Amino acid sequence: MRKERKKRNQQGMTLIELVVVILIMGILSAASVAGIGYVNSMNATSAAEKVASLLNRTRVLSISAEGSVTLVLSQNGNSYYGKIMRGGTEEESVKLGTTNLDIKVLEGATLKPLDSVTCSISFKKENGAFDSCPYSAIVVEGTKTKTVRMVQNTGRCYVE
Repeated sequence: MRKERKKRNQQGMTLIELVVVILIMGILSAASVAGIGYVNSMNATSAAEKVASLLNRTRVLSISAEGSVTLVLSQNGNSYYGKIMRGGTEEESVKLGTTNLDIKVLEGATLKPLDSVTCSISFKKENGAFDSCPYSAIVVEGTKTKTVRMVQNTGRCYVE
């Protein structure tokens, strides 16, 4: 009789054990999906902050350095880059993000994808204002949208 009971106990999982395992798997998968969304939203925030930092650095170099200093934003393959150019020579290059982001420039009332325009931004040496820049903002879209607003007459920018 005892041998029969032992065999019956080793036949498999009970319904309660199965439900607990499925519940744990559901909780873990929900947490991983939320984590992936958070990482993607941080990519947009990070790219927008990098653009603002490059704009500020270019502005400071334009005021303090000899020669022309320009920030060029471009798409190369699957990645977006910001390059500070001094007198035609690349001084600094920063990877802004990959194709899970979409970076656009606001020209007038039109948003233009970065791959369709040559985005070249320079500043006036005497006061640091933007030098005939047609863009009023740079928009970074991911799971979140971040905008780098550009104040034309002061050369300042901020992320919103």
